[in-house]
Amino acid sequence: MEYTTLLRSPKHALWYYFLYVMVYISREKGMNLMNQTELKEHLYKLEEKLLQPGVRKSIEELDNLLADEFMEYGSSGQIFYKKITMNRLPYETTIKMTMMDFEMKLLASNVALTTFKLLKHNNMKYSLRSSIWKLKEEKWQMIFHQGTPTTLS
Repeated sequence: MEYTTLLRSPKHALWYYFLYVMVYISREKGMNLMNQTELKEHLYKLEEKLLQPGVRKSIEELDNLLADEFMEYGSSGQIFYKKITMNRLPYETTIKMTMMDFEMKLLASNVALTTFKLLKHNNMKYSLRSSIWKLKEEKWQMIFHQGTPTTLS
């Protein structure tokens, strides 16, 4: 069946119009059209990036990765906001950390939850981590993070 024939059919024309509208809306809202596997890989890389000493010491990198409304419930029990985090992280001692059991759940077309286990090699302690990422102006930024100490390994 030719394309022009498909558009003559009201049923097919309605379907194409629906697809057109969905693509238009998603682009207007700045939604990334990545599939979930690609998004999971992308967010994994962003989480991994935040563990790298060079990124943790760079105010520019932190400003790019953390949303202005960023808030963290630290594994220490303290609450940190973006400004505090950007003034604190660059001066912390570098610790080797390893992510494990990374998962991602899409909460909305532009909001995702990531969860993982983290091992800090300096004291061999684990924590459970969760982050909420939001797509803003065509880039993913972390808006929330929580670290919870655990005895699980």
